[in-house]
Amino acid sequence: MAELNPKIAGKFKLPVGLGVLAYQITKNSAAEKAGIEPLDVIVEFAGEKVSDPGNFQEIVERKPVGSIQDIKIYRKGKEIMLKVELATLEDPTLQNKGSDEEASKEKKGKSKPKAGKNKASKKDAGKNKEK
Repeated sequence: MAELNPKIAGKFKLPVGLGVLAYQITKNSAAEKAGIEPLDVIVEFAGEKVSDPGNFQEIVERKPVGSIQDIKIYRKGKEIMLKVELATLEDPTLQNKGSDEEASKEKKGKSKPKAGKNKASKKDAGKNKEK
């Protein structure tokens, strides 16, 4: 997510401080499933105006996981309403760290492979930090 600075806001013909730019969408994320695309500008979420990335995250975090929320975006000069189902987001850095440590121990013969995976969850801020 990126804040709409004057240059970016001007390019999208939007006022500064209205919305956030989704510049990267994580594959299989709630944002991607909702139809949000790179360079969409998110201006409203769950009926609340979005002013900056922090504000957007706060709004998303107040909503329950599994709920379906309306999201208003601007795409190529057009206003579009979408629906997004909020989901948890696994932290891939924690999973990779655990997997790397286990792989290292297995090579040394100090540990047997575990059946389960290490999981950590965060709320998907529509973030997914993927924007």
